[in-house]
Amino acid sequence: MLYNIVRGEFYQAKNYDKTKWHENYISASFYKTSSLMALSCRGVGLIHNKSMDIQRILTVFATHFGTAFQISDDILDYVAEDFDKFGKPQYNDLKEGVVSPPIIMAQAELSQTNPEAGAELSDMMARKFREEGDVEKAIDYLLGSSGIINAERLGYTHVQEAIN
Repeated sequence: MLYNIVRGEFYQAKNYDKTKWHENYISASFYKTSSLMALSCRGVGLIHNKSMDIQRILTVFATHFGTAFQISDDILDYVAEDFDKFGKPQYNDLKEGVVSPPIIMAQAELSQTNPEAGAELSDMMARKFREEGDVEKAIDYLLGSSGIINAERLGYTHVQEAIN
């Protein structure tokens, strides 16, 4: 498990092909969060001598549940009502250079509706919001888009997959 968590952190820290933001996020999320939940649930199946089919079902459930959990956690970085209780300042992920679903969804939307802005946001994502003004401009792009709503939809999709 520790290997997966460390691998996920390295995956997140790496620069990737800027045309595959969604795939990059899902992979990092799997290693950082979902794999921990998946292995834990599979372990319950092992402890209780459940069949391989049941263990597989537990693993798939927990993988989607873990992904939904991580997406929800990432959305909170933008919308939590009381950031003092939340434990980190608002927009901390952006300030740390973390590319998460709200920004990924905003970039995807902007690429369709305003290609110049979509390309600019993609460039900011690739450099992990390190240039002066990147964080503020990314926030403006996000708040002018449906990025948060679409990230919530992505989370709900994984909840539904977990239920299925």
